[in-house]
Amino acid sequence: MKQAARTLNIIANVFNVIALILVGILIIFVAVGKNLPDEEIAKLAAEANTTIENYRALLTVSLVILIVVAIILIVSIILALVANRSIKRGDNNLAPHIILLVVGVISGNLFYILSGAFGIASVDKKEA
Repeated sequence: MKQAARTLNIIANVFNVIALILVGILIIFVAVGKNLPDEEIAKLAAEANTTIENYRALLTVSLVILIVVAIILIVSIILALVANRSIKRGDNNLAPHIILLVVGVISGNLFYILSGAFGIASVDKKEA
């Protein structure tokens, strides 16, 4: 069970790093789109059957949402690494596994949830 928890934690970290890279690329694209000249924005807004103000508002909201998602991913990666370090030290308590469960729920990553659940199941109840 401990090995399964560690493997799932590694898989979850890889998925979160890939998601963070993709969100970073989207942030760059939206930021470039926000800084287009007014003529280009007018063309894009006309193609989307909306006004220039609505198009700029959509870009702003998209940028804010992407930044929030990036912050959540960064925090979840950091918390998972802290929990993983505690697990590698051999601490035989439930705290790092509960952290992984919470990180999984917050980030929406099923692998963190499974890693935390398997970790909780593998902790020796007599020593915890």
